[in-house]
Order: sequence, then structure tokens, then C-alpha cells
Amino acid sequence: MTSIIINNFYRALLRIEEEEGFSKYNAKTLAVRLVDDLYPEDGYITLEDDPRGNFRIHMNDTFLDRMKADIAKGLSISDALDSHGLESDEKSKQVVTVPIAEPEPVKAADTKEIKVKEVKPKLTKEQKEAEKAAKAEKAAADKAAKEAKAKADAEAKAAKAKADAEAKAAKEAKAKADAEAKAAKASEDTSDEDIKKLKEAEPKKVAPPKPKFVGNMEKLTPTHDKLFKKVAADLKVEMAADAKKKFLAQVNALDNKDFNAKKLEEHMKAFFAPPPPETKEEECSPVEYKGKSYWVSGDGTVYETQIQEDGEEIDKNVGKVGMAYFADMEMPA
Repeated sequence: MTSIIINNFYRALLRIEEEEGFSKYNAKTLAVRLVDDLYPEDGYITLEDDPRGNFRIHMNDTFLDRMKADIAKGLSISDALDSHGLESDEKSKQVVTVPIAEPEPVKAADTKEIKVKEVKPKLTKEQKEAEKAAKAEKAAADKAAKEAKAKADAEAKAAKAKADAEAKAAKEAKAKADAEAKAAKASEDTSDEDIKKLKEAEPKKVAPPKPKFVGNMEKLTPTHDKLFKKVAADLKVEMAADAKKKFLAQVNALDNKDFNAKKLEEHMKAFFAPPPPETKEEECSPVEYKGKSYWVSGDGTVYETQIQEDGEEIDKNVGKVGMAYFADMEMPA
């Protein structure tokens, strides 16, 4: 009997798979579909493969209680069904209500993000300097390329504006010449009043348009001028006669993104600030002394690599070989 029920379910599942597949079903909707296919009348089950014929069993509580009692006595499901004398006709019906439980939601497993810290190899001084120089060279090349492109765009724009202005002026000159020729031709047989009207109808001269300014700052407003003088006074700098002109040239040489990254006052301070001191490159050798690493130049100057607050590394002069703290240090071979 169990194999008969399994076959019924198997055929029902095959029919669903052939007709529309299982992709649109979940556990609950598939169970409802199976009940609709296998039990077209509520509470009935049809057993088609039984050798005794087809049975339609109406499973009610009384039938199920008798089945449970027979199974508890040790009978199999098939023997328990046979003990109730099922016959192959439409009159043998048992009723059962098949409840469909809501599927329990699947809890997602707790996941933890594991961060792996990347360990960067420590670079030598030469490698650091080479990397720093490469970055500076790339930044300078990018900046120069941007400035060259901005300059070329500005020149092209100015040339186009000039050409348009010249074309417009030529067109107006031609219109004026045509009007004058027409007036000269008609002057012989026209009155003074008609000549006056013709002159009034002549196109007026229009000054060519001023080329559009291309840059970050065209001029200093009175407010900007006041701030400019205040910054110079705060920094105790004597302002030259052409200081404003040079400042405008400096800020207009900047990329627009770099110009907008700082306040105007910061650009003014940078303009008046003294140039940075020149740095000197020296050949140094690494030396281990009292558990620390130092760099020693050819003249015996001792340098220590220190990291600034902004992350930049500098080599600070901390003494001389053979003197004070470094009295026992020896010059590298």
C-alpha cells in the first residue's frame, strides 16, 4: 500500500515538472498543488495501482483511529488497510483532513567579517627615496599636462572668439558699403529728407565682444584687495607695486580643482610665504648602534629616520660620530 501512495505522488510531481517546472513553487504552494492533484474532492485519496482495483478512500477520524490501533498492535499499514475490508467500488470511502503547516523561516547563519591586515615590507632608504621621487615626478607630469591642456583650450577658445568677431565686423562692413553704394546711386534723384532717412537706416557700429575670461580669478574686488593687504600686514611683508598682478598670475596658473581646494586667504598666505629651504642629498650608510638604526654620511653626520604627524618620513640630524651620545660609534667601512 505504501508503494502505491509513493507512485501516486511520483506521478503527480512528474506531471507538475513537465507542465511548468518547480521554479515558481515554494514548499507550501507545492504541497497545496499536490493536494489539489491527488485529492480532487476534499478528504479523498485514490489508489490506482492496488491489484484489487482502484480505491477511493474517505479518511475520517474514525478510520484513522482504527488504523493507529492496528499499527500499535504490530500490523503493517497494508495489513491494517486489509483488515478493514476495502472493496474496489465507489462506495468504500474514508475521509481525512490533511493539514498543511506553514514552513518555518530559515534563520541566516551569523556571519562575521574577518579583516586581514596587509603587512607591507619595510623599504630601504634608497627604495623610499626612489618611490618618493617617482611619485613627485608623476605628479609634476600630470600637473604640467593639465596646465598645457588648459592653456591650449584657452588659446583655441580665444582664437575662435577673435575669428567670430572678425567675421561679424566684415559682415557689418559689407552691409555698410552696400548701404552707402545704394545711397550714392539714389542721391541724384532723392531729396534731402530721403537722404536723411537713408543715413538713419544705416547699421550702427557695434564694438566687437570682449573675449571671455579663462582662468580662476580675473581681478581682485575691493573686498579681496582689503584681505590681500591684511594678509601682507599680518605676515609683515612689504607689498611690491606689481604684487596683485603677480598674485593673479599665480592663482590663474593653478588647476581649477587645486584653486578651489583652498580658501582665497590660504592662496594669499602661500603667495607671501618665503620659499622653502633647499634640501641637500648625501650618500649615507646604515649603522646599527645601541639597538637602533642610523644613517651616517661621509663627514660623520648621524641621521635618524623619523615619522611626522602627517605620515611623512624625514632624516633628522642627531649628532656626529665619536661625539657625545655617539662617542663609541665607528665610521662605516
